[in-house]
Amino acid sequence: MAQRLISIVIILLLSGCQTISQNNSNLKGTGNTLAEDENIARIAYANGDYEVAERAYRRLTVDMPSDALSWYKLGNIYARKNNPSEAQKAYKEALLRDPENAKIWHNLGIVQLREATLSFLNVKHNSESGSPLNAHAKKLLLLFDEVIETGQKK
Repeated sequence: MAQRLISIVIILLLSGCQTISQNNSNLKGTGNTLAEDENIARIAYANGDYEVAERAYRRLTVDMPSDALSWYKLGNIYARKNNPSEAQKAYKEALLRDPENAKIWHNLGIVQLREATLSFLNVKHNSESGSPLNAHAKKLLLLFDEVIETGQKK
């Protein structure tokens, strides 16, 4: 379990800072129709080609800003690319459009738990091993790991 948590921390620390920009002019003018962009996005996402899928879904969020599914998929891409900040932003955009969607809430919660895991790993590593704070951090880390692992199986 410790190796898994350390891996999560390393991935989170190494994740790049990308931004979602609805006003980014280079996302328009691709020559693709909405249907073509949707098809490209869907196929690239299904094949795990997240770079292509990200570009296509970003275009779709510009061209169809009220489409919750495009924001949700974009959030999933950022989560898979270990960019939790952008994943959360995209999920929150999706929730503005579809606030009762349990899948979006679930994925947002998993990303937030991963972020909380990082915080409590820092508590554990920066507190004395016998302190109540350290013991509490260890308990929470065990719970977070179990919840995250269970959530990823869904």
